[in-house]
Amino acid sequence: MSDQSIFSKFTNLYSLTKTLRFELKPVGKTLENMKNNLGYDIDLQTFLKDQEIEDAYNLIKPELDKIHEEFINEALTLNEDSDIDFESYLMSTKSLIIVI
Repeated sequence: MSDQSIFSKFTNLYSLTKTLRFELKPVGKTLENMKNNLGYDIDLQTFLKDQEIEDAYNLIKPELDKIHEEFINEALTLNEDSDIDFESYLMSTKSLIIVI
């Protein structure tokens, strides 16, 4: 009887990359200074300045999304760019390409 399991053909075949995530948390005097200067809401467990930024972002995001969508749609429907001849640009940059 073999030591290998029925899964041995499927395990350890590829390298595995793991991402480590770190978080910086203020402690001691730094935390105290931040609470005094930035304001801290115990109920929200967040700094008031961060909350103001988040609220402003949530307020303006739909309008920015609308503007962005209009910009993309307009750029995709323009026909004036379809007549651009890129051959001269390509020739001028061809000499810059380095083959390794």
